[in-house]
Amino acid sequence: MKNFFDNVVFFIIRCILTAIQALSINNALALARFMGSVGWWLMPQYRQASLQNLDIVYGDTKTQKEKKAIALKSFQHFVSVTIELLHLPRLSKRPDFWQCVQFEGKEHLHEALALNKSIIFATGHTGSWELCAFASTILDMPLMPVARPLDNAQKLNEYMMDIRRKSGIDIVYKRGALRAMVRALRDGTALAFIMDQNAGQNGVLTEFFGHKVSSHPSAAAMAMKFGAPVVAVYAYRVGKGFNYRIHIEPIVKMVNTGNEVADLQENTQRIVTILESFVRAHPEQWLWSHRRFRLKKKWFTGGSRMAHYANQVDLSKM
Repeated sequence: MKNFFDNVVFFIIRCILTAIQALSINNALALARFMGSVGWWLMPQYRQASLQNLDIVYGDTKTQKEKKAIALKSFQHFVSVTIELLHLPRLSKRPDFWQCVQFEGKEHLHEALALNKSIIFATGHTGSWELCAFASTILDMPLMPVARPLDNAQKLNEYMMDIRRKSGIDIVYKRGALRAMVRALRDGTALAFIMDQNAGQNGVLTEFFGHKVSSHPSAAAMAMKFGAPVVAVYAYRVGKGFNYRIHIEPIVKMVNTGNEVADLQENTQRIVTILESFVRAHPEQWLWSHRRFRLKKKWFTGGSRMAHYANQVDLSKM
């Protein structure tokens, strides 16, 4: 029965997405904002998680009304990002595409490429990470994003992956991806990591908005191992329509003291700090519903990576 139910749900979602593809981009985005508003009311667990995270980050510096407005716009934005993915292949053929999508700091990308033919991009769930990947493909820049599949949504995940592949975006999943990542860097293919999600016991301890969090160290680890420059990037929306700026930061300076554990933590922290600045600049375009600030006491025990940092937190308060 579960398999039957999943198939029915996927069929309905597929029909909706196909119908949305037939709309103009402006009408599709208007519908996306409406769907985001509906989702805000129909998914109380994500609404509550968003507001809790906003309380953690902003405390009393923002009113509850302001926090609710940010959370609602976040819901609307992320439905819009998904809808835009369906339209990206068609949008890229428009003569005004590069007027709708412009670059900031492109000189930093050229500087990184001059240092090494293989570079590492670091980004997060701010703005449209999908657009960043897509822009690289139409600029003929080989790119391999490293991501995780959707939870409990195999058919939908396969459908969205197929859309990305047709757009030239070849994603590899984090689990078991080491060989593919090494091969990519040696072949001159850039790697892209989304680094603002909770890494659990496999992460390193960093600070995000002044709070201890577990962060994925993969970008820093690969940079330290292969000497590839790390560039933080994100695409932020301007206005309500399909208008973006792809912002590229200067190369992240990596430390190398010889203490591998400490260096990995410090280099990961430097990347996370930049990603935090992206969220500060455009809070309504970040995924507030993700449980970013969760830490569990069991992550700091045994042989986990997080166990190296157990002396930096008060476990009695967890």
